Amino acid sequence: MIAVSAYEHKIGATLDLVGQLTLNGQAQDMAGWSARSQMRGPAGEIDLECVWLDAGAGVLAVRAAPDAQGDWRPGRYGIDVRLESPSGEVLISSADQVQLVAPVTRPAQP
Repeated sequence: MIAVSAYEHKIGATLDLVGQLTLNGQAQDMAGWSARSQMRGPAGEIDLECVWLDAGAGVLAVRAAPDAQGDWRPGRYGIDVRLESPSGEVLISSADQVQLVAPVTRPAQP
């Protein structure tokens, strides 16, 4: 069996994945496009925040703040991005894997 590597994320840490959308090595102008992203795994579907850092160059951030991760559970999750143009054209990225792991150090209690 071949193991597929996954990005490891500790639950409770800021999740901030940044990537550029390219076609044949060329940056794509995504101005006007909307983006949605989810992880799917042991805790079900988890919606993530998508923010264009530079839509003209196709640079997108997929994020989750620590306080949004209260219901997250350890395990392997699939993640992709769904993009939609103003005219309704839909593109869906390749799926990647995220391994959510429990943190060792907990936040300080007030």
